[in-house]
Amino acid sequence: MVEMVLKSEDPSVALVHQLPFCTDQWSFINAVEKICFGCALGRSAMALNQMEMLCFTGMSYIFKKPILDRFGGFARYGKFLAEDYFLSKDLFENGYKIKMSNYPAQQNIAGTNVTKYISRMVRWLRLRLNMLTIVAAFFEPMIECVNLGFLLALSLRYLFGVSMLTTMAVHISLWMVLDYLLLRCTQGGPLPFNVLTFMMAWWLREVLTYVIYAKAVLHPRTVKWGAHTYHLSLGGHTEAYHGVSSRSSLAAKRTKLTEPAPGIGVIFPEATLAKSKPEHAPLMSLKQGHSWRHSLPNGYIRASVDHQNLTLTPEA
Repeated sequence: MVEMVLKSEDPSVALVHQLPFCTDQWSFINAVEKICFGCALGRSAMALNQMEMLCFTGMSYIFKKPILDRFGGFARYGKFLAEDYFLSKDLFENGYKIKMSNYPAQQNIAGTNVTKYISRMVRWLRLRLNMLTIVAAFFEPMIECVNLGFLLALSLRYLFGVSMLTTMAVHISLWMVLDYLLLRCTQGGPLPFNVLTFMMAWWLREVLTYVIYAKAVLHPRTVKWGAHTYHLSLGGHTEAYHGVSSRSSLAAKRTKLTEPAPGIGVIFPEATLAKSKPEHAPLMSLKQGHSWRHSLPNGYIRASVDHQNLTLTPEA
């Protein structure tokens, strides 16, 4: 946190964020999660942030509230499920810098499995398909190891007659070595699994990428987050389904979230919180301009104080 605050002291920096990563857990799926965040996401996020391009994930970040207030504050982004991306986009497009911390954000993902991992990745990809359609649908698949290797092998065979099998073998081997080194750097020390486990988890993540992509593009407009189901429109606008399951969502009545609504952003007067349950007591200690985050089974709640109001915003 201190390092993030120090980076934000630059007047041109509006937001500092962390690369999502995972704590050490003794399970095979934890290795897959580490490779996903430390390698697949890590290489893109680190490279793009080094080039001062916008590549932001809202897992953990701090920002300057007075700057955000110039754009309407959190209330402006209540219609988006991925409000963190759109606020960073507005800040970046108006000349402010988005910096990445040198320390990753450690997620303590308990009780996860392959099914939950796929559901999580599908949800995020569906969001990107509606926010950045061309990038998510066409360019993202092209940065995967096997897809790039196939295009490289096809090109070398056409130009120089090199065997495609040889090219693919060399390409994938080098890619795995570089991913392993990158993961060790992100981990900041020894990995909690051996090289054989890394190789098996690496291949599983590669295969699951195609499963995730297929599931996301088949139903790109529906996202389930926690106990709620949402309909996404191109541009990232969100509408909530009420009183129906996701299977009957096409016939559901939708309500546009043009104002902060339960599940997107809720504003409570402090007087109301003072009379509420005891577990809300820690919220009352927040000072002006300070933020608070609390972990839940389905994500996080972020809170910030603005005069006499307390804003709670869930995050995926």
